[in-house]
Amino acid sequence: MDDSGCSARLVYLDGRYVPAVSLTSSYCHSASSEEDIAHPELFKRLPDGFTDEFAYEDNLTKNGDGVANASGPDHNVGPATERPASNRQMGTAAWAALNTMKARCAAIVDIPDATHIDKNSPVIVVYAYTKTGGTGEVSRKDGVAFHPRTFVVTGRDSSVSMQQQYVDLDVSEDGSTFSFISTKENKEDDNYVPRLSNGFTQIYIGSGSSVSHVYVDESGGYVTPGVEDSKNDAERQIESVRPGASDTHLESIDVHCRGEGSTYSGTAVSIGGSGRRRVCASVTLLKPSAMGELNGFLMAGGVQKSEMRTNIHHVGEATESVQRQKNMVVSFFILKSDNMRTYSLHSYYT
Repeated sequence: MDDSGCSARLVYLDGRYVPAVSLTSSYCHSASSEEDIAHPELFKRLPDGFTDEFAYEDNLTKNGDGVANASGPDHNVGPATERPASNRQMGTAAWAALNTMKARCAAIVDIPDATHIDKNSPVIVVYAYTKTGGTGEVSRKDGVAFHPRTFVVTGRDSSVSMQQQYVDLDVSEDGSTFSFISTKENKEDDNYVPRLSNGFTQIYIGSGSSVSHVYVDESGGYVTPGVEDSKNDAERQIESVRPGASDTHLESIDVHCRGEGSTYSGTAVSIGGSGRRRVCASVTLLKPSAMGELNGFLMAGGVQKSEMRTNIHHVGEATESVQRQKNMVVSFFILKSDNMRTYSLHSYYT
């Protein structure tokens, strides 16, 4: 996409920021140190397993109120280091903590008060991977880990549209040209390095503000065509040695509608070929009239093990949520008390 198609663009290749093809602005940049982050207290905040306090707009704590007090024992994730932690709610806290410790840089989107970014010119964040993972010395016995970090904060009465994309790239032998991997034949590749992508996306929305967020994962190649309907073992054999089948893709999306009338509209699409995929989105509606919308689509096949998990906390009064997902899904939502005027619609398809 050329510069006219977006308001800002941040591109990362094998975990490294690429300024030559990025387009920064006063509200969008790549941070490599804490000094580059305007809201360090929010950036350092981890999900429920480590932080049991709600991220209200006026402050991070409100009379010690948190998930544990607002929910029953089955909805409280508990300590992130306990063995059953991954089976309670999202189970992403430990991975988010690992991301915080290992991330080299972060994509920062910081929208000031009363600032509206044209929805037809979105902020675009691209995480691209090559088959060697930028390791130079390659070996199928080795692996490489990436920890992409995206941090979005809006002030009051603001709006922004953002797109996150995970893609694979082919690099020419001389390193001069790149191309998207989409139609190449699946085959074993001794130069392919298995990778772990452990992403953490934080979104904090102020009073009267709205965030439109699209998340698309196309990394890991693609599942071998015909593998599910094959009458012989040829396709299954190809799928078993497919390079992307050794990849793991994880993403924790942690959204907080912090002020009155704040709105989040999110769409997550997972159609990549990574062997193990887990995309988790949590939306917390903290103040009256906050609204959250989650749309999801996951397509899996072959040797893939895939999950898209969602979690909506109705904390404020008169909050609303809408959820539509086409995949196998586990979803929970919390109502803080029985007499609150809350509304939640969930639709699931398999």
